[in-house]
Amino acid sequence: MAVFGVQYTRKGSAAGAGISHDIAKGETIKFDTGLVMEDSSITYALPPETNTGIFNMGSAGYYFVAWQIVAKTGIGLAGQRFDLILSNGTTSEDRGYPSASGVKNAHFSGTALVHIPAILTGQTWTLKIVNIGDNCTLSDQVECNANISILRAVQSSVEGAVFQCIKSGVTDPITVASGAAVPFDTTPSYMSSNPNIRLTAATGEIITETPGRYLFDWGVNVAGSTATNGIAFELEKTEDGAASVAAGLSESPVNQPCTIYGSTMVDVGVAPSTFILKNANTGAVTHTLGGYLEAGREPLRAWIRVVEVA
Repeated sequence: MAVFGVQYTRKGSAAGAGISHDIAKGETIKFDTGLVMEDSSITYALPPETNTGIFNMGSAGYYFVAWQIVAKTGIGLAGQRFDLILSNGTTSEDRGYPSASGVKNAHFSGTALVHIPAILTGQTWTLKIVNIGDNCTLSDQVECNANISILRAVQSSVEGAVFQCIKSGVTDPITVASGAAVPFDTTPSYMSSNPNIRLTAATGEIITETPGRYLFDWGVNVAGSTATNGIAFELEKTEDGAASVAAGLSESPVNQPCTIYGSTMVDVGVAPSTFILKNANTGAVTHTLGGYLEAGREPLRAWIRVVEVA
């Protein structure tokens, strides 16, 4: 598989010309330094040109996008949220891929598998990261307070699925007991799912229907925990007729509101295979899942992405 890509960053301790660390609600994150520019079909205007924070996508295909943002503070009572927005210039076609946290001074991380179909004459596809939350300030205590990498896979398809834990209609945090699965219950409408990867919403189980190699990555917004020795979530795999085994682990050594991220590559030899992301702390330990909370928006408590890579 041939891959082309770009990487841009944003200075924290010394912002570039015209770059402010204060980000208003609805404002696009602007990057000031190009680190990798190996795809001429992905263009971005750096100073002294007008920096809009918008990436122009000149080729159809499948793209893997990863981004990180470090926030220092913000206003309001809700948490903070930054969305990757894919658009073809028509509002109805905008698709948001979120990275969110129940706390404001946090490290935000997100990934997305996006598909740009055949580009029609006169049509422009763009990518940008937008502050969906309240006004905030990015950190000036780190060398880099924002980064984005965009990789274009040159092959016929890259098939994956995204699942979220929303619990529609429930505004209070929910709890996950020791050994219990994160209750993923939603498949976003913007994600074209791989038919061989499906969610059982009643249990939070993810089922892969074909053997192969899969890339998993996830994020869990933890609002609180009764743990005394840190917080842990484990990806557990159960192949048909076999005992459950650990397939991936993400941990935090501290017990405080945070977003815990993890990723792992898993080989599936026997199908179907079932996966859960579970509370891996032992004993009578519960984790409380919060998320970005704002009137009119559902809380994003957790998400998991599964991509079939081979």
